[in-house]
Amino acid sequence: MNNRAKTIYNTSIYSPEWAEIDDYNHRRLYAILGFRTLGDFLGMRVYDFLNMNQNDSGYAVNTILDLYNFVNPNNEIDEAIYYDAIEQPINTRRWIAEHGSAENITIEEIIFDPLMNKEALNNIFNSICRAFYKSSEYSIRQYKYAYLRDVPKNKRVPHEQK
Repeated sequence: MNNRAKTIYNTSIYSPEWAEIDDYNHRRLYAILGFRTLGDFLGMRVYDFLNMNQNDSGYAVNTILDLYNFVNPNNEIDEAIYYDAIEQPINTRRWIAEHGSAENITIEEIIFDPLMNKEALNNIFNSICRAFYKSSEYSIRQYKYAYLRDVPKNKRVPHEQK
């Protein structure tokens, strides 16, 4: 792992750098849930992130977009795709198929993909959400995890070991 990636993983959710990016001020909720660094988010499966207490798909997509903006501060590609100056380089279905199944995709895989852009991120996240809400992991009655510590260790990707 290079120094930039280590810095990103170890950035506190209370740091001024993250506070500047966190447009919706979700860090208070995530602090209550036990998140301390951006690495806590990045190592999670999207399904587990959606199963966190009080974390609906709206909060989740905003946080993932904030992570994307933090990792990729230059948004020229995003603007070019938005204004149809260049073609979308990512096919959502193919991307998910290349990464196994929707249930095993981690936030890190989405954020650190070198071809990722905001439009593709939204499309991929929406596809994963649709799959999640149809899966056996989703319960309309309750969230699966009250706190980050409740997510089994084997379901989180330890970034130190990479």
